Amino acid sequence: MSRSPASHSAAELLRLIHNLVRLGTIAEVDHSARKLRVQVGRAGEITTAWLDWPVEMGRNYRRWRPLRKGQQVVLSCPGGDLVQAKITGMLYSSALSAPSDNPDLDLIEFDDGARFQYDSAAHEYIAETGSSRVTMDRDRILLSSNGSTLELDESGIRLNGAEIHLN
Repeated sequence: MSRSPASHSAAELLRLIHNLVRLGTIAEVDHSARKLRVQVGRAGEITTAWLDWPVEMGRNYRRWRPLRKGQQVVLSCPGGDLVQAKITGMLYSSALSAPSDNPDLDLIEFDDGARFQYDSAAHEYIAETGSSRVTMDRDRILLSSNGSTLELDESGIRLNGAEIHLN
């Protein structure tokens, strides 16, 4: 039989309050089911049931963001109950640190080194992977790859490369 909140002891109420928000580390990932299990507690002694994947969705887009084992997360637990936990945030850690500390830079960096970034102070967008890079600011677009470049700005178009083929 369930007890009413008024019948909870002070210690039980304190435990429930302490469990409203928990920090944990992703222990298991099921990408196809979009479910995660999280270890919580000082030594990771508790592993949650499979939790729903947090989503990023707007009016005009849906983002798939594959999460990974070892990623630190924030759990919100209604009533202090881990069974009802939802992942409400993610944190950087020593194992998975921030790719930049520049406050003017919005950056997405992939494990293979590919990057998308926007620098709001410089008004510059950069996309790069391997030896290829696209740089765009308010006045020009520069495409570069393996020593060849294509630059477009108000003065015209410039091509530079070992060979230039025009149809």
